[in-house]
Amino acid sequence: MGKTIVFIVAILANALGTNAEVVKLLSLAGNHPPISSEGFFIENVRDARLDTGCLARTGHSGGVTVWKFGNGLAGAIQNYVRTITTQTPNAAPITLELMSVKVTVQGKNGGYHAHIALVEGFYAGTQKLMEFSREGDIQEAPDLAPFFESFLAESTADNLEKFSGQWDMLRSHVAMRGDVVIQVEMGSATGKPSQVGYTTGMTLDFDDFQGPPDAASPMLATTASGVGFGYKTRVENGHINVDITVTPYFAKDKSWFKPTGKTAALLAHERLHFAIRVLQAQQLVDTLRALKTDKNHYGLAIEQVRQDNEREGQTIQERYDDETRHGTDAARQAKWAEKVSEGWGALVR
Repeated sequence: MGKTIVFIVAILANALGTNAEVVKLLSLAGNHPPISSEGFFIENVRDARLDTGCLARTGHSGGVTVWKFGNGLAGAIQNYVRTITTQTPNAAPITLELMSVKVTVQGKNGGYHAHIALVEGFYAGTQKLMEFSREGDIQEAPDLAPFFESFLAESTADNLEKFSGQWDMLRSHVAMRGDVVIQVEMGSATGKPSQVGYTTGMTLDFDDFQGPPDAASPMLATTASGVGFGYKTRVENGHINVDITVTPYFAKDKSWFKPTGKTAALLAHERLHFAIRVLQAQQLVDTLRALKTDKNHYGLAIEQVRQDNEREGQTIQERYDDETRHGTDAARQAKWAEKVSEGWGALVR
């Protein structure tokens, strides 16, 4: 979101005058009828402008008049909102942002002609829920203070009423509760022709290994596999819901056999590599389903679980190759086959 600068057009100037600066302090009075804000409260008012302390500057024969609020426009609106709204326990915190405040002032017939345009947005965290804009004019005013004060107060109150009227529709899309609901499923589609997602009972055969053999490698075969991972978030009934899909896959184009390696024993060894990958994916599903986190940390928590699972899976794959001597030790190969049949727990012991 860009910053908005207050522009003053056609400043009255007198080259022979002084450069004295006169400050006129503005205020917002809470004389508006109370606005119901059941279910939400304005936690913060923030100003997106560069110059947050000044509303306008006008030139005159004696110098410059600065129109400002003592604690800034955001602070003035924050105090004003608190006087005209009710707050309820356990309500959703909402931020009101002054997205744009543009003021144009001209001198006219000994007074001022002013135009102001205001854009206010309502946010739940970084999520913008609604945005309202309003403009106002005044002509031949000897003093701009009443115009500025009434326009800002009435506009903010009007925008709050509009937002409150839409709150019942908006609230289902706002994460009011701290806990996060995580749902995880095992997927089978990768979206890539070169990858085969795991399905129950799936068995690899020589024809599935379609990659070109690495002539420089001392290995007779390689199984390339991985765990696909993706998630999306949605807000429902005040909760953040995270829908995660975990997909173990076999990469046909990167897996290969050399002609001299096409034996039943080596095929069994490579099949077990993929079986370990599938167990790794299932372990990731189970860990994520048990994960407890909140709306402020769920992204980091999920990624940490994924990274830990990936490291552990890689470590087990390497240990499997080392202990079985890449499938050439029949006795140890049989022990690893037994471990895999028992599940992930047997692999990490």
